[in-house]
Amino acid sequence: MSRSLFCIVMLFCIALAAPSAASQDQLHLTSAQAQQLKAMSLTLVVPSWVPAGFVRRPIQIDSKNKRYSIAYVAADGSSLFFEGNASPQTSQVAHASHHRSFFERVSSSVGKLFNHPANTNTTSTNLSGEEEADPSQLDVVADSRLIGPAHFKPNSQGCSAGQSQNGIAPAKYTLTGCKVNADQLIHVYRSATKIALH
Repeated sequence: MSRSLFCIVMLFCIALAAPSAASQDQLHLTSAQAQQLKAMSLTLVVPSWVPAGFVRRPIQIDSKNKRYSIAYVAADGSSLFFEGNASPQTSQVAHASHHRSFFERVSSSVGKLFNHPANTNTTSTNLSGEEEADPSQLDVVADSRLIGPAHFKPNSQGCSAGQSQNGIAPAKYTLTGCKVNADQLIHVYRSATKIALH
């Protein structure tokens, strides 16, 4: 009896851990938009979790450049942009930036994880209007079982962007967060899931 219970528990855990495929209906895609994405040979990936208060905007598809993007915006001006890009320029940029050895990349990633503690407050940055967010707090690494790791690098506008190292061939995926904290970026990136197109 205990062996069958163990098997059931293991199957349940595996089902929870595996990224699930969602439906195009959840994004309110038209059949024409689904056909555009299929024609680009691009696997549609979106976050399955965004912080409370963020509203998804309609998907933007650029067939000419083989890319799509989805914006999530909050009333306080915070925003998240998730993009899939299958253009050759993306692949060349990604390959050119990964000439370091495997051990150098792992060492760098592990060092960044331990040098930048995660902010445990996911609802507020606790900053007044005059204070600026410390950009180094947005220099983080996140991993996704579906699209692989990404190193988020902050810019001077208070945003941080990270591109998947693995992606799903031929595409790479990028998440950009503005006025969000490191925990939110990591959680959104980790929640990446495939959307089944029909």
